[in-house]
Amino acid sequence: MPTGTPSATLRASRGWANALPRDEILLPEVLQRAGYRTGAFGKWHLGDIAGHKPTDFGFQDYFGLLYSNDMNPANVWRGNEIVTPAAQFDQSTITQRIADEAIGFIRENADKPFFAYVPFTAPHWPHHPNPAHKGVSQGGAYGDVVEDLDSHVGRILATLRELKLDEDTIVIVTSDNGGDFDGSVASLRGRKTETFEGGMRVPCFVVWPGRITPGTVTDQMSMNIDILPTLLARLGIALPEDRTIDGADIAPMLAGGKTPHDALFYVTTFSGQYEAVRDDTFKFRDPPTDRTLISPQRVTGGRPALYALADDNESHDVSLIHPAARSRLAEALARFREETDKNPRGWK
Repeated sequence: MPTGTPSATLRASRGWANALPRDEILLPEVLQRAGYRTGAFGKWHLGDIAGHKPTDFGFQDYFGLLYSNDMNPANVWRGNEIVTPAAQFDQSTITQRIADEAIGFIRENADKPFFAYVPFTAPHWPHHPNPAHKGVSQGGAYGDVVEDLDSHVGRILATLRELKLDEDTIVIVTSDNGGDFDGSVASLRGRKTETFEGGMRVPCFVVWPGRITPGTVTDQMSMNIDILPTLLARLGIALPEDRTIDGADIAPMLAGGKTPHDALFYVTTFSGQYEAVRDDTFKFRDPPTDRTLISPQRVTGGRPALYALADDNESHDVSLIHPAARSRLAEALARFREETDKNPRGWK
């Protein structure tokens, strides 16, 4: 949250971080030490004060907004300088500008290893379609913004092909949360900020020449936390040994194998507490109690329940049918909560 805003003050009063701790190790820091040129283009939202900006975490080049595009001040930054003040910020062209910067970075570094992180602000609200794609979809302004986003992702891929880098570049396209309220989650239950599958499950497209056969589809479970260990394993770089790494190498899974995870744990936006756990068949959801309130209450409502993920859209609690599965996952969630309460940063 922007420093000094009511939201940031509230988060601080509850002991929640408003900036990424400096002793976290990010992928660009590791890759920079390995000889890669690193750049980030788009939304940061991990800190807006000195020591917590993109250039403090291994990104040698940066262009974009320090927050999501619904927050003020919506200044556009290049490195550590404002290049477009909030008063001149044009929501309708920011996706194009982010793509332009990413493409320029790729062209400039085509003859050396590079890592380009491109977290577009779209399709986050508010929706302001680029005039070039306004009115082209059947999904209103949201659909037009998605069409615009898709076209600029296509430009980046076309640049890799033009420079003959496409056969030697790993491309990952995914999202940080499930569908927003203008988007579709198909038959899934829930939306962004919720720990139902509609709020947590995201599309993920990975292009990895020589590793993944084009057209391969997997229903194995993984998370964005798997990206760092997967890429570092590919480069032969050891993971840090002073902390727990929650992710795992999913390269074998992407090539058609099984997930390396026995379970995945879901955290809720509202309290920052772990609210659910799933395995390959079941999911146990237990909305935590927010004890920071004068009258403790469940944060997102509902009661503990077990869902069979292949049976429906988390509409029916199957605890009575599968009591052993409920007990097993409930115990796993309780252990994980206890471990993270004692050691929230995961230090060894």
